[in-house]
Amino acid sequence: INSENNILTATRVFEERYSGNTVEGIHGIGKSFLLAVGGDGCIAKFEGDTWKNITPPNDARLSGVWCRSRSEIYITGDYLWRWDGAEKWSMLTMEDGSMPKTFDVIEYQGIIYVSASLSGLFCIEGDHIIPVDMGAPAIISRLRVTSAGLVGLGTWGYDGRWFVHFDGNKWTTAEIDFSADYVPNS
Repeated sequence: INSENNILTATRVFEERYSGNTVEGIHGIGKSFLLAVGGDGCIAKFEGDTWKNITPPNDARLSGVWCRSRSEIYITGDYLWRWDGAEKWSMLTMEDGSMPKTFDVIEYQGIIYVSASLSGLFCIEGDHIIPVDMGAPAIISRLRVTSAGLVGLGTWGYDGRWFVHFDGNKWTTAEIDFSADYVPNS
């Protein structure tokens, strides 16, 4: 069994078991432990050779997942959850107790980062999420780690797209102009 087949199987599991829902996030540790999340509280867990349904603490929308280990899993969506992989679910909040809707979660240089709706980018410290100062306001939808560092993709109003980049020391932002004509080099 390889990871590509596991991801395709996760998509099929969602289609069969969670009618009308799609996989919004998938992550794992190696090819024998994967979690897929999506829709209204849909979670499927793969361990070895079988996909199992997992019952979350509520049926809120889920959008992203990051497995730091089999016993430290972060799931984003209408809430931000830390799950021990067995029974214990903890909702993580800001220090004032509030919780913005979250989109994505990823680990970079040992720090767990979370993108959150209109609130920007956060990192997890203990049971709280702490705002990350990127030097500019940000609405970040997706996070990725590349060979150049951490990249966050988002919108800068309705007419443009932008991204933020963190190389481990400094944050930079750049706007992408999709309205301009693209002419590939000949």
